[in-house]
Amino acid sequence: MQWAVENLHNHTLYSIGDDDVLVILAQLHSLIEENRPRFTVPTIFPIICVYGGKVNDYPARNSKSKYYISKEQYADNVWPRYCLGATTVATVSQFYAKSKTEPYLAMDDVWITGILRKKLNISDDAIVFHKKTGIAIHKFGKLIIS
Repeated sequence: MQWAVENLHNHTLYSIGDDDVLVILAQLHSLIEENRPRFTVPTIFPIICVYGGKVNDYPARNSKSKYYISKEQYADNVWPRYCLGATTVATVSQFYAKSKTEPYLAMDDVWITGILRKKLNISDDAIVFHKKTGIAIHKFGKLIIS
């Protein structure tokens, strides 16, 4: 995020995602364009869910899980809405600034688009899920529909 904030124009699209996912750019572009009118606050571009995306997801409390998160790390029983997605550098700059003052959580998608987003008072409506068609392909060839 730091590199993007320091080197890219605010209107540049920025995405986080796993290295084993291929984004179908035409689908991503269509989703961005169809959702652009619903956002009137110029500094908050929506977070377009490219991969993942969860509502009412729970932290793993089993200490044997590779995704284990203790109550000390995150006290709530439900994650805020989150996803691996794309947004503008202008929005990312807000996440980056907030990340400097908040405890880090190893679940980067939850931490950035869930926890930091909520701390910035960015609405759940800013997370855009795409149900019509897949916009990413996992390395195993599975079409992903967020």
